[in-house]
Order: sequence, then structure tokens, then C-alpha cells
Amino acid sequence: MMPANQQHPICPEPDDHPNIQRNSLLLEKDANILMRLQQARHRKLDWRRGKKISPIERLVTWKKPVQQPPGSELSQEQWDCLPCEITLRYIKMGYENRAGEKQMLVVVINLLDPEKYSALELGGLYAERW
Repeated sequence: MMPANQQHPICPEPDDHPNIQRNSLLLEKDANILMRLQQARHRKLDWRRGKKISPIERLVTWKKPVQQPPGSELSQEQWDCLPCEITLRYIKMGYENRAGEKQMLVVVINLLDPEKYSALELGGLYAERW
């Protein structure tokens, strides 16, 4: 999947557990990330944090945990080589669930330039995939 002006593929992330480890490895391979913010993170989301781009967009920084999480598939050396932080863009999207109720979700992507990659186009790309 690619927006019209995109050169590298977008790797849709499973909604189950987005994390800095997997995302850093994807970025290392010149892939781009498009995923829904995990519901546990979404509940704790403070929309005032990060840099405001528009009423529905923010730039945020994810920091690597000090200790490698249990169950990580990386060696200690690989873990140490991951970046200490990555900057991502949050986009709020409204949708209607199966019961017809209006809800909101947050899409996370590493394409940071709102002029080059519109929130509507990226939101549509996410909706097309899921």
C-alpha cells in the first residue's frame, strides 16, 4: 500500500501490540508504519502532549524502555542498537461501529509531513486496509 506520492511501502501493523521494537526495525528497512493506536494506550492518551499539527494531528515521541521487555525476540546487542526514541504522527479519525455508534480511533504513522501526506488520505488508506 502506498499513498500517491510515497516511494516506500507502508506496512500495516496488527492492532494487537504496536511497539517501539517492531516499529524501529521496520523503519530501519525503509518501510513506513500505519497502525491503530492500541486501545490501552488510546485510553491513556493525553491529546495535549506532543506538537500540534492540526486539531486532529499531533507529532509524538515514543521512547525505548530502559530494560528490554520479557519475550523480546532481539538479542541484547540488537536491543541496544535500537534508537532511543522515534517520532510518530497521530491522526484522530471518526468512524461508525457495527452498532451504528460514532466512535473515535487514533491512527499512528511515521510519515510526518502533513503537507505531503494528508491526514484524510492516510485515514482513508487505513480504512481501506481494515
